[in-house]
Amino acid sequence: MSARRLLHVVKATGVAGAETHLLILLEGLRAAGLDAELLILAEPEKPVEGFFTRAAARGIPAHCLAIRRRLDRGLFHNLQQFFREGGYSVVHTHLIHADVHGIPAARRAAVPHVVSTRHADNPFRRRLPLRLAHRWLWRRVDRASPSRRRCAASASKWRARRRTRWRPYTTASIPTRCRSARARAICWPPRWASRPARCWWGASAASSRSRASRTRCAPSGRLRRPSRRRTTPSRGGPLRRELETAARGFGLEGRVHFLGWRDDPHPVIAGLDVLLAPSLQEGFGLVLLEAMALRVPVIASRVSAMPEIVVDGETGLLTEPGDADGIASALSTLLANPDVAREMGANGRARLEAQFTAQRMVERTCAVYESLDAGR
Repeated sequence: MSARRLLHVVKATGVAGAETHLLILLEGLRAAGLDAELLILAEPEKPVEGFFTRAAARGIPAHCLAIRRRLDRGLFHNLQQFFREGGYSVVHTHLIHADVHGIPAARRAAVPHVVSTRHADNPFRRRLPLRLAHRWLWRRVDRASPSRRRCAASASKWRARRRTRWRPYTTASIPTRCRSARARAICWPPRWASRPARCWWGASAASSRSRASRTRCAPSGRLRRPSRRRTTPSRGGPLRRELETAARGFGLEGRVHFLGWRDDPHPVIAGLDVLLAPSLQEGFGLVLLEAMALRVPVIASRVSAMPEIVVDGETGLLTEPGDADGIASALSTLLANPDVAREMGANGRARLEAQFTAQRMVERTCAVYESLDAGR
């Protein structure tokens, strides 16, 4: 393809789903022979050394520009200069801050092609001012030739078309990927590992309202033999203290463990019998792929792209969003039928290898770039 210098732009305050996705995508693009680089927009008071360290470990050239406010005029001018000096053939933006600043700056800098990824269907994007802003931005994505815009999954693709009036031929759905599975092994703290064998379920997500964090705790008190089960919410988030209070309210002291932020959640997920993902909204649900890679069955909500990942009754079970009773029933079913749960875990691993590999994601992304050069 003629577009050889690629720049992916993202605003980051840490390394979460979108950032992890970018690291693996850029590593794959460079392995495929493309000169792909990363530009991080970072708030001065929230440095992202960890993101740079991980990029360097994967051989990804990374740069940084400061973003000091939501609409930063100085950043807009700095981006124009950066794009011109870099001589990039494609600027590819991720998340709203990169879209708002990067798309118009790339056009002013005469970048040949501009591509944008929609990672999530955030509620704030539905407000009228932002819907209008998005429509204005999307008309400026790849104006020189028919546009190609990546979405995390076809659910995101459909929502993006409906809310921003994209034409059908301007979008491409490219599911997120997952690395190959690691060995099923876990190192629990000694005070837990020394206790009798139990059934474990857990969640790996930020403790936020969109992730229905309270709903992850509620089913524990509704099972017939709750003393034999434990929940292990991982990651961190703004509702940590509220969730600890909720766990006490459900009478779950000693059975719900808040592990805090973990850079590598795989050892925790690998030790679970079931993974819960009862989100109220989700971009894609990378944690579902992590569980599938480790042959852990999943209970997830029927929201966003989750039904495209989890095949109900085959690789896990789907429940209605916010339905604690439904989640408790699904948990009871899987914990009471370990053979069924193991079969679902094996089916999940097979589905991941067929549909959600890093190589497949890179190939489809390269095809999007090639279509830009071909003028399709």
